[in-house]
Amino acid sequence: MTPYAIADQPAPVPRFGISVNGLHLHWPTRWPDLFRRDAPLVLEIGFGSGHFLTDLAAQHPDWDLIGVERSYYSVVETEGRVTKAGLPNVRLIYADAKLVLAYICAPATMDAIYVNFPDPFPKKAHAKRRLLTPATLALLTSRLKPGGQLTIATDVVAYAESVAESLTQTAGLHNLHTTRWVNAIPGRPPTRYERKALDRGEPCYYFEWTRTASAESPELPPPPFPQPVELPMPNAIISTPLTFDQMAAQFTPHIDHTPPFRIHFLGLYQAQPYTALLIDTFVDEPLIEQRVGILIARQATDRFPDHFVIRLDALGYPRPTPGTHAAIALIVDWLAALHPDSKILHRAIQDTPREMNQDEAES
Repeated sequence: MTPYAIADQPAPVPRFGISVNGLHLHWPTRWPDLFRRDAPLVLEIGFGSGHFLTDLAAQHPDWDLIGVERSYYSVVETEGRVTKAGLPNVRLIYADAKLVLAYICAPATMDAIYVNFPDPFPKKAHAKRRLLTPATLALLTSRLKPGGQLTIATDVVAYAESVAESLTQTAGLHNLHTTRWVNAIPGRPPTRYERKALDRGEPCYYFEWTRTASAESPELPPPPFPQPVELPMPNAIISTPLTFDQMAAQFTPHIDHTPPFRIHFLGLYQAQPYTALLIDTFVDEPLIEQRVGILIARQATDRFPDHFVIRLDALGYPRPTPGTHAAIALIVDWLAALHPDSKILHRAIQDTPREMNQDEAES
């Protein structure tokens, strides 16, 4: 196997093993720091049982392979397969593919991307859940280097026809074949699902397209997804005569659903002795879901006993996204409205436009 060349002056990053939750990586991630070398980058979206990913990594020890999967069971199964095979050039990310593409992968960083047998969602009502929409194809294209290759495989002809039409409308891509798709790729390691389909004699449909060189193609349009930005941590200071018991008595679990955010305040917990309150909160925003704690604590000074700090608790690696800023803002406004003598003394919270329609919020 090709020896690893340590990347020059790697930036400090959290040390992980084979797999990591996508919310814990830097946005965007500098891959040479994670792999401890600078090598061609290959991404597989939805690796399932991991057969394709591990076979490809064994065939190309000079490549660094990133697998993205939203099934925790598949991540655990594949991690065991990678460990058993002794493949140091594989990292697994437990996350939604769109989150990884939009936030974790910087533009023009991938040498190849594989999308193997995504869920076709055959019912008409569910078609909008398909991964390979025109918007996602534009995002995939933007993450490829010029000359980088996008390979897609499916065994559903209706889905293949949909993908073929969308690919022809995606700026910056060129078909490597003269036909819309091919029914075989020589030397391709099959996925477990693919092998079973082929053994049954069922046809599979393969697409191989490349990102055109920037000098030969128009500038790619920006993908219709939020910009990958991480905000400062939201926080506020409020002055109120209320005690923790009085605050807790006024709290009711509820959901605020103002697109593009859905914020569910699940419950409130009091520390013993009563030095803080913790609000268990679920924040759902475009591409990101987080379970966070919102802390209400006394300000660390005896001079102002009626001053309280509202911020994200450190538990669970919270990310300061527009959604968490919105959640903190809701709690601050709620506290301020509980008593006429309450005053907001400090508010480091970014106001986020919330007029996006529901279709955009679910895209």
